[in-house]
Amino acid sequence: MDLKLKSFYVGPAAHQTIEMPMGAAICAADAVDNRICLWAIANPTAPQVVRDIYLIGTKKGVGRDLDVPVGTTYISTIVMRGGEAVIHVFVKPESVRAPAPPTRESSGATASPSVPRVTSPKPRTS
Repeated sequence: MDLKLKSFYVGPAAHQTIEMPMGAAICAADAVDNRICLWAIANPTAPQVVRDIYLIGTKKGVGRDLDVPVGTTYISTIVMRGGEAVIHVFVKPESVRAPAPPTRESSGATASPSVPRVTSPKPRTS
Protein backbone atom coordinates (compact mmCIF):
# COMPACT_ATOMS: atom_id res chain seq x y z
CA MET A 1 0.00 0.00 0.00
CA ASP A 2 1.39 3.36 -1.06
CA LEU A 3 0.27 5.98 1.50
CA LYS A 4 0.44 9.70 0.76
CA LEU A 5 -0.26 12.86 2.72
CA LYS A 6 -3.22 14.44 0.87
CA SER A 7 -4.95 17.80 1.37
CA PHE A 8 -8.71 18.35 1.16
CA TYR A 9 -10.32 21.79 1.18
CA VAL A 10 -13.73 22.31 2.78
CA GLY A 11 -16.16 25.17 2.48
CA PRO A 12 -17.58 27.35 5.27
CA ALA A 13 -20.84 25.39 5.80
CA ALA A 14 -21.44 24.12 9.35
CA HIS A 15 -22.11 20.56 8.09
CA GLN A 16 -20.84 19.19 4.81
CA THR A 17 -19.73 15.98 3.20
CA ILE A 18 -16.49 15.39 1.35
CA GLU A 19 -15.00 12.43 -0.51
CA MET A 20 -11.71 10.81 0.48
CA PRO A 21 -10.05 7.50 -0.23
CA MET A 22 -11.40 4.70 1.97
CA GLY A 23 -9.33 4.30 5.13
CA ALA A 24 -7.85 7.82 5.01
CA ALA A 25 -6.78 9.07 8.45
CA ILE A 26 -7.41 12.80 8.97
CA CYS A 27 -4.45 14.07 10.95
CA ALA A 28 -4.68 17.88 10.85
CA ALA A 29 -6.74 20.92 9.86
CA ASP A 30 -5.70 24.54 9.42
CA ALA A 31 -6.33 27.67 7.36
CA VAL A 32 -4.53 28.02 4.04
CA ASP A 33 -5.14 31.27 2.13
CA ASN A 34 -8.31 31.89 4.20
CA ARG A 35 -9.70 28.45 3.34
CA ILE A 36 -10.06 25.45 5.63
CA CYS A 37 -7.82 22.55 4.67
CA LEU A 38 -7.74 19.03 6.10
CA TRP A 39 -4.74 16.75 5.72
CA ALA A 40 -5.06 12.98 5.72
CA ILE A 41 -2.77 10.01 5.32
CA ALA A 42 -4.40 8.06 2.51
CA ASN A 43 -3.96 5.45 -0.16
CA PRO A 44 -4.82 7.51 -3.28
CA THR A 45 -5.82 4.37 -5.22
CA ALA A 46 -8.43 3.28 -2.64
CA PRO A 47 -12.11 3.68 -3.53
CA GLN A 48 -13.69 7.01 -2.57
CA VAL A 49 -16.09 7.21 0.39
CA VAL A 50 -18.10 10.05 1.88
CA ARG A 51 -17.21 11.73 5.20
CA ASP A 52 -19.28 14.15 7.26
CA ILE A 53 -17.41 17.26 8.42
CA TYR A 54 -18.72 19.62 11.11
CA LEU A 55 -17.41 23.15 11.63
CA ILE A 56 -18.36 24.83 14.91
CA GLY A 57 -17.61 28.53 15.15
CA THR A 58 -17.16 30.15 18.54
CA LYS A 59 -16.81 33.67 17.16
CA LYS A 60 -18.56 35.33 14.20
CA GLY A 61 -19.53 33.27 11.21
CA VAL A 62 -19.78 29.50 11.19
CA GLY A 63 -22.51 27.23 12.68
CA ARG A 64 -22.22 28.34 16.31
CA ASP A 65 -25.23 26.36 17.61
CA LEU A 66 -24.64 23.14 15.64
CA ASP A 67 -24.80 19.91 17.62
CA VAL A 68 -22.39 17.28 16.36
CA PRO A 69 -23.57 13.64 16.38
CA VAL A 70 -22.33 11.20 19.01
CA GLY A 71 -19.15 9.49 17.82
CA THR A 72 -17.65 12.46 15.98
CA THR A 73 -13.95 13.08 16.47
CA TYR A 74 -12.36 16.45 17.21
CA ILE A 75 -9.63 17.26 14.68
CA SER A 76 -8.43 20.80 15.37
CA THR A 77 -9.24 24.41 16.19
CA ILE A 78 -8.50 26.98 13.49
CA VAL A 79 -8.10 30.71 14.11
CA MET A 80 -8.75 32.78 10.99
CA ARG A 81 -8.85 36.45 9.99
CA GLY A 82 -6.78 37.65 12.94
CA GLY A 83 -9.02 35.95 15.49
CA GLU A 84 -12.35 37.10 14.03
CA ALA A 85 -13.24 33.48 13.25
CA VAL A 86 -12.44 30.57 15.56
CA ILE A 87 -13.55 27.27 14.04
CA HIS A 88 -13.49 23.83 15.64
CA VAL A 89 -13.34 20.94 13.17
CA PHE A 90 -15.03 17.60 13.87
CA VAL A 91 -15.37 14.55 11.63
CA LYS A 92 -17.79 11.65 11.75
CA PRO A 93 -16.34 8.14 11.33
CA GLU A 94 -16.08 6.82 7.79
CA SER A 95 -19.45 6.16 6.21
CA VAL A 96 -20.36 3.20 4.05
CA ARG A 97 -21.97 5.62 1.60
CA ALA A 98 -20.27 5.69 -1.74
CA PRO A 99 -19.94 9.04 -3.51
CA ALA A 100 -22.65 9.98 -5.98
CA PRO A 101 -21.85 8.96 -9.54
CA PRO A 102 -20.48 11.79 -11.68
CA THR A 103 -23.09 13.84 -13.47
CA ARG A 104 -22.91 14.67 -17.14
CA GLU A 105 -21.77 18.19 -16.24
CA SER A 106 -18.98 16.96 -13.96
CA SER A 107 -17.64 14.10 -16.07
CA GLY A 108 -14.11 14.78 -17.19
CA ALA A 109 -13.73 17.75 -14.87
CA THR A 110 -11.09 17.78 -12.20
CA ALA A 111 -12.18 18.24 -8.61
CA SER A 112 -11.90 21.76 -7.33
CA PRO A 113 -10.05 22.18 -4.03
CA SER A 114 -13.07 24.11 -2.76
CA VAL A 115 -15.41 21.14 -3.29
CA PRO A 116 -15.75 19.28 0.02
CA ARG A 117 -15.34 15.46 0.24
CA VAL A 118 -13.50 13.45 3.14
CA THR A 119 -12.83 9.98 4.98
CA SER A 120 -10.97 8.31 7.91
CA PRO A 121 -9.76 4.82 8.77
CA LYS A 122 -12.29 2.16 9.66
CA PRO A 123 -11.39 -0.24 12.50
CA ARG A 124 -10.67 -3.75 11.28
CA THR A 125 -12.48 -6.73 12.74
CA SER A 126 -10.88 -10.13 12.96
